[in-house]
Amino acid sequence: MKNIFREYHLIENNNYVYMFQKNGLKYFTFTKQEFEINVESISELLNDNLTERKKEYNINEVKENIEMVHLTINLSSSCNLRCKYCYIDKSDSNFELQFEDIKLFIEKSTRYFHDAKHFQVDVTGSGEPLLRFELIKDIQEYLKSISNEKTTYSLSFCTNGTMLSNEIIDYLESENIYYGVSMDGYRKVHDENRVYFDNKGTYSDILKNLKKINNQYIGAALTVTNKNLNLVKNLKTLEKNFDVTSMKLVRETDVDKGALTTMNLEQFKNAYTDLYNFLLKETLSMRTKYLIMLLSGEDLFGRFLKRVFINQSALTRCNAGISKFALENDKKVYICGAAGKNKEFQVGSLDVPITDQNVEYYMNHQVNDSYCDDCYAKNICGGICMVYKKQLEQKNMIKNRSMCELKKHIIQLVLSFRHYIYTVSPNLYQSIIGLCLDKHNI
Repeated sequence: MKNIFREYHLIENNNYVYMFQKNGLKYFTFTKQEFEINVESISELLNDNLTERKKEYNINEVKENIEMVHLTINLSSSCNLRCKYCYIDKSDSNFELQFEDIKLFIEKSTRYFHDAKHFQVDVTGSGEPLLRFELIKDIQEYLKSISNEKTTYSLSFCTNGTMLSNEIIDYLESENIYYGVSMDGYRKVHDENRVYFDNKGTYSDILKNLKKINNQYIGAALTVTNKNLNLVKNLKTLEKNFDVTSMKLVRETDVDKGALTTMNLEQFKNAYTDLYNFLLKETLSMRTKYLIMLLSGEDLFGRFLKRVFINQSALTRCNAGISKFALENDKKVYICGAAGKNKEFQVGSLDVPITDQNVEYYMNHQVNDSYCDDCYAKNICGGICMVYKKQLEQKNMIKNRSMCELKKHIIQLVLSFRHYIYTVSPNLYQSIIGLCLDKHNI
């Protein structure tokens, strides 16, 4: 018993002590006062909750736990905007998938994951999907025709918001299609980054379109750079038109496009600390709308918050190559949309899109990635994105751990958030668990 603390990473920060199991999945939070007073009972708790992180999975173990499959389709590589931080190569925009290609991909994926209950089909691609609106309608009709009691299908995408005509909005709402709109928070920063070919900002046009939309069908997708780090202001601005918000950081390799770096790491940390303080104050005052906005999407802070409130551990960074696959316009299948057409991440083609060998490989590859071996936060973070890691290697930036340091900071914040809510308001704590479980199952 006296050596139980050797089995855990012990991290102290401000008024909290965080305990993360080294070779297992559990994690705990205590105030420093609790830790000092209750060392013996805490030792017993840590000992009773020792687990062992499984290192090897066979294909049957992997597939039996897959209920939802994510299929990404690069519907269009063309775009009517020229966003400053866009990393997509537009040189192949003349090559486009046809309906029969997409139908075949969905059919063969369904056949492979024959026990899955739901297929989420995302047609965002690398350009603006609404440039192929008629094809979106064809795909939606096809998905409706193959949905049944055993297996359901849904369509989603993210748009830049400039092409949302009355006709398109009416159709999407009548079909209950959920979609995201890219908005970079407040007007000044948005219009610096998200521009037309003539460099004209798009904020006013998008705002005009948003006023025509029922909020329940849309979410905001915000790219965080060093120019829009006032996350609280972003959230307040987006709340006027969105019930769901996802704030994601621009790629760390895009240093010239406002990315997180070792030089501005503290600025990014401070921005998330300000967000934490704002959310804590609002939530304790029973104003939970901002919290719900982040829990409902794919926001980084919201994702970690969901995990810690429901005591979930993450074995992998995501399901890329496991239950998430992407069909590119070269008619090849890759582990996810972010892989682009990087041959290293190609897993199949339209003839044979998915195989047992590849699914098993990517599950075990993510679980055992040595990059995260010594990181205390891996059970909440899930690890590094495989595609992002390759980009770091290609740019000789693999030793740059700025993103890791920021994520560890956010994880400490969400653990503190959970513990504080639990301490001061157990009823509110239980309500947030219910919210997290509800949003986790979306």
